Amino acid sequence: MLGAKALSIAWSATVFWRWRSLPESRFLAELVAVCWLEIKGKFKPSMLSSKTTYAAYLVYNIGPLSRGLDFPAKTLVRHVDGNEDADDDVAMTVAYLKPWNTNTHTERIGGVPRKRTDGWMEIELGKFYNDKTDGEIDIRFTEISELYWKSGLIVEGIDIRPINEEQHT
Repeated sequence: MLGAKALSIAWSATVFWRWRSLPESRFLAELVAVCWLEIKGKFKPSMLSSKTTYAAYLVYNIGPLSRGLDFPAKTLVRHVDGNEDADDDVAMTVAYLKPWNTNTHTERIGGVPRKRTDGWMEIELGKFYNDKTDGEIDIRFTEISELYWKSGLIVEGIDIRPINEEQHT
């Protein structure tokens, strides 16, 4: 897992985020209030087994006084070798941090969160096939379209796990 401290979180060095630790986790980033939500992670593909398909998941919880986390976010997972901004919008997908009420929302397009056995929530950010040893794997979660104030998001990190491609296509 890329822990919260290893991620690049926009505005994290300010009063808009609070850093804390829990006995069962490492450092956590707790969103106090921002309107520009952007979380990024990078790592070398050589850290993982080659010729394997992986999925990246944002691991988080939502505090009791959260707001502004209902909007769709864009997610991206890709291999970069120098040109980081090529085709950003083409490769991005949509995900939601909060489950929705099926009585009021009839349809949502995009990834939905699930509860993990350890009590945390996770949302899939994307998949990638690791066949490179150079460059970096770039992972992003952004919600910068709806500039409403957001608060109450607690980020543990980004989990990268191998997947069985036949079960997850």
